[in-house]
Amino acid sequence: IRNGIPGIQCNDQSNNTSPTIQNCIITENGDQGVISDGGNMKLIDCIISNNIGSGCRLLRGYKEIRGCIIKNNSGHGLDLYEESASVINCLITNNSGDGIYLRYNYPLNLINSTIANNGANGLSINEGGRPFIRNTIIYGHNNRQIHFGDSGVMEVDIDFSMIESEQSGGIYFENTLMGSLLWGENNISDDPLFINDSEGVYSISDYSPCIGVGTLDGAPETDIEGNPRPNPEDSNPDVGAYENVRSEPLPH
Repeated sequence: IRNGIPGIQCNDQSNNTSPTIQNCIITENGDQGVISDGGNMKLIDCIISNNIGSGCRLLRGYKEIRGCIIKNNSGHGLDLYEESASVINCLITNNSGDGIYLRYNYPLNLINSTIANNGANGLSINEGGRPFIRNTIIYGHNNRQIHFGDSGVMEVDIDFSMIESEQSGGIYFENTLMGSLLWGENNISDDPLFINDSEGVYSISDYSPCIGVGTLDGAPETDIEGNPRPNPEDSNPDVGAYENVRSEPLPH
């Protein structure tokens, strides 16, 4: 889908629609790649790239984004407004704005995804929001990995994830009275050792500290490419969108 203004638009604030957009390439549109206001949309196994505006602007209702690559858009990767959403097995990289921009006090389940090298923050929470983050890499952003705005009730629960610079350097509160961070004891902060992120390859190398340190609880059965998760079967899953074939990293 190319040269639209936007690429795809679906508006239904009655929440009576449940469209599924699957196996689509949505690119080079003159506005957002996807705009959806209301309804219960599913975006599955899509590539959303190089749009003028955000990759997706999703408002109200409930949205599931699974197995998608959202990259190189001139706005945010995902722009969520009054929106409940699940983001699973997604790669969100190299967008000019935030990887995910979340506004108002709605839940976001962020599971086994890789959010890296976006132009502003990895995850920006504004005027409320309740992200639940597991098995996810948030790394390499120009501003903060996770940014809390200065108003609204903001509650973030993070565990079994890779957050660059941990709490001290990676997470910023504009107003410490408005944000609540539940930081699990299983988070890590090392370089994830992507294969070649400068060329857009965000699978993890055999030396990555993200191998085998995720949790099985809530993890999808396959990764973004359809490979089994965990791999090997009797191991713990990896952190991020891509599953390595090793159960533990090689020493380096």
